Amino acid sequence: MELQHISDFDLQTHIEGNPLTNLQQLHLNSCPSCAEKLLVYQQLFVGLKHLPQPVLTFDLAEAVLSKMPIPNTSESKLNPYVENIWVTATFLSLFCSIGLAWYFGYLKEVPILISSIITFIPMLIAILGTILFFQWIEYRFWSQKILKT
Repeated sequence: MELQHISDFDLQTHIEGNPLTNLQQLHLNSCPSCAEKLLVYQQLFVGLKHLPQPVLTFDLAEAVLSKMPIPNTSESKLNPYVENIWVTATFLSLFCSIGLAWYFGYLKEVPILISSIITFIPMLIAILGTILFFQWIEYRFWSQKILKT
């Protein structure tokens, strides 16, 4: 049975600190071709570590920023009342939910609501559904605002 040569990947990872298997170590001791490859990779790795860090002759950040479009700040500024409309809508939805709960008599029975899960579930669904709906509106509003800027 003929022994296979050690792969370049295994030789390179061995230089980085990963040990060779026993079979690979035996092969390395008996194969001048693999031993020569290992020596070349060792010299290459040492040489690469001693190279100076590359220095750019220009400011890379400035070059990238100069190619980016400049947003028009006058268009991206929204009226403060429009920016806070989601807050108003969320509070309005909560007040509507509380008003509906009061109208249907859920708030008169607060102690009973805690003990009666059947009565509590529809009110909880209505309140959570309303909050989630207006939070979805908030998400759409802010995502559109972010896309405009």
